[in-house]
Amino acid sequence: MLVGVLALAGCGQSDLGTPQEYATALFNGINEEREAAHLAPLEWSDCLADKALPRAQAAATADTLEHESLVATCLEGVAAGENLSRSDDTPESIVAQWMESPGHAQNITRPGFTIAGIACAPLPDAAAGYACSLLFEGGE
Repeated sequence: MLVGVLALAGCGQSDLGTPQEYATALFNGINEEREAAHLAPLEWSDCLADKALPRAQAAATADTLEHESLVATCLEGVAAGENLSRSDDTPESIVAQWMESPGHAQNITRPGFTIAGIACAPLPDAAAGYACSLLFEGGE
């Protein structure tokens, strides 16, 4: 399942840290949600983070958030999913918004997903905020 989210309120980029810090906070937040759902945490995948970066960069400048075709590339023969965000909200707020959206929450809590990678890119025409792509892969 491929899903995306757009959020547009929050705080300044300087408060959000670097793109890597922001991505790490999102990753930690989704693993907290998995723990609350009694699921194993996702393992960080450099492969998926590398694949997510151009997707985040494209989302930073796109008129609307849309998913490009997605197939599993880091683990062969498994399912793949993506959550997108573009916002100046805190990582905690983005995770909360994802959990309020059935499709996004399904990606986060899908038992078969075992790895994830996140990359974030600064929004070019805003004083603050990031566009992020969170990629998942795993069996099922």
